Amino acid sequence: MLEYASDSGMPSTVFILTGFMKTIPYDLEDSGRIDGANEWIIYKDIIMPLTAPSIALVTIYNAVPLMTAGALK
Repeated sequence: MLEYASDSGMPSTVFILTGFMKTIPYDLEDSGRIDGANEWIIYKDIIMPLTAPSIALVTIYNAVPLMTAGALK
């Protein structure tokens, strides 16, 4: 199980997404709260659109080894 976790790309995925999420300014969340948005709306309408490039990067980063191994034929 540990070998699968280390080969699956999960550790690098966590580091990439965590690093990207830390760069999003808290002021954007605060402005959403001032506008009356709850946590779900802030996440869905503010945070997720900003993280789309990093999610695309992680998807490609994890799909390329699968395609070269023949898993996605």
